[in-house]
Amino acid sequence: MSETDELSAVSVRRHDLDALRAAAMLLGLLLHSLMSFLPGVAAVWPVQDAAASWPYGLILAAIHGWRMPLFFLISGFFTAMLWHKRGLSALLIHRARRILLPLIAGMCTIVPIMGLTLFLLTGSIPTQGGNGIFAAIVSDDIQQVQQYIKSGEDLDVRDSFGSTPLHVACFFGRTSIASLLLNSDASREIRNNDGLLAEHLLDMDWSTTSAIAGIVGVDIEQNELLINRSQIRQMFAGEEKFAVGEEFVPKSIPQRKVRTVQFDPFRTPVFHHLWFLWFLCWLVPIFAVFGRLLAISGVKPLACQTANSPLHLLWLVPLTATSLLLMPRGPQSFGPETSLGLIPLPSVLFCYAIFFGFGMLTFNADGRGLPGASRPLLYLVVASLLLFPAALALRSDSSTATQVVVCLLEAAYAWSISLGLIGLFHKRFSCETQIWRYISDASYWLYLVHIPLVWVLQSLVSDVALPSPVKLLIVCSLTTILLLLVYHCTVRSTWLGLFLNGRRYPRIPLRNLFTRSIVVEQNAHSK
Repeated sequence: MSETDELSAVSVRRHDLDALRAAAMLLGLLLHSLMSFLPGVAAVWPVQDAAASWPYGLILAAIHGWRMPLFFLISGFFTAMLWHKRGLSALLIHRARRILLPLIAGMCTIVPIMGLTLFLLTGSIPTQGGNGIFAAIVSDDIQQVQQYIKSGEDLDVRDSFGSTPLHVACFFGRTSIASLLLNSDASREIRNNDGLLAEHLLDMDWSTTSAIAGIVGVDIEQNELLINRSQIRQMFAGEEKFAVGEEFVPKSIPQRKVRTVQFDPFRTPVFHHLWFLWFLCWLVPIFAVFGRLLAISGVKPLACQTANSPLHLLWLVPLTATSLLLMPRGPQSFGPETSLGLIPLPSVLFCYAIFFGFGMLTFNADGRGLPGASRPLLYLVVASLLLFPAALALRSDSSTATQVVVCLLEAAYAWSISLGLIGLFHKRFSCETQIWRYISDASYWLYLVHIPLVWVLQSLVSDVALPSPVKLLIVCSLTTILLLLVYHCTVRSTWLGLFLNGRRYPRIPLRNLFTRSIVVEQNAHSK
């Protein structure tokens, strides 16, 4: 999603920010490639690798804590740059063409392909009714579970991982719901895709349970979970006649197949990994209005010479930490959450709006705004060796005071890494090269379409007897190489390249990309 080539009126092109945004986008491919190597990830990801290991969770947290904040920070800067050159009307039209239309196209093509891939890998696609019951169990919504049972729905409906409602109730220790399901003759003999009965999940270790709870945003206390699982275990052993739970549901309830669709505009997944495009569709017009108000009031943007000052962290970090505190976060969460629903969660949108808005406010007409940290390595070292470990060490403490400290540390980590990387790329990648221009243009395509291929490759290597780093390298490198070949042959110089990158590039041999010379094809094409 390169844009600096379109802003010829600006005297200084920001090739460094274009390259950094492409790197941040491609890191999403790495994160999705390592998802199958997280222990217990089968609750939220269709492939679980046999060589799963807990250190991959640390890698995911370390990258996730700053990647999307950095992306929105740079996007805000480029939005201001485009606004300065073309004006507000042209900005909105441009964003509709380059963001809204690709989002609509992705929802009509990429998301259905993901569904088909999921069906081929797991043999099922969850229905809306199934999703409703599973979400109700995770959130411990016993009234919704009662309604589901009374409506005559299938109690043994299986999600894409082969788990039934009873599996989920046992895993999360939902005692009352487990009582309802067992009273209503939910099957105890069904095994999920990992070959586990619901009863087996009562013995799942705490580290795996807490990690999955963090991924799905559920707050679970360890002692309470152990007590609840013990009560459910007594139910399975017949020592407790389902005394725990709500009123017994008679078996004479008419078996009416009334499919109730539970749609939450804030939480029901709609956009999947394309959510960031939907967020930009909100943020651009919001800040367009904000920018007009600033222009009318005569308030000037932040001067570029002070944008990298550590003093900005005195208000950016607390403001960002406030948004993190307002988010629905699990005990193992790290960094900002995502919001996949039709309406973004206000706290999540607010968090990314802080980064987006700061990027806009630091733009200068000469294109030299947002230089990042003047000592980038210091920022990166402090964030990696001090802020990140401290936040990880404290996040298991659920007390309010500790969570405030954790959110402050996570916010400081996100800003320090972001400003450090911007400063580093500003020093090292300010000159344009063919290879970085190519990667920058291709990154949009790679991120949009990569997930189905990642799933297939993860499935192929999941049971292969190889070290997990080797399998991760295979998945990540093959995905990148194959999609780059497709991009080069069928996207870059075609109408699809025009749709995604704003122009068609002339075909050039791949060997010509590996040079540090300045790209000349763009200038020749623009004349």
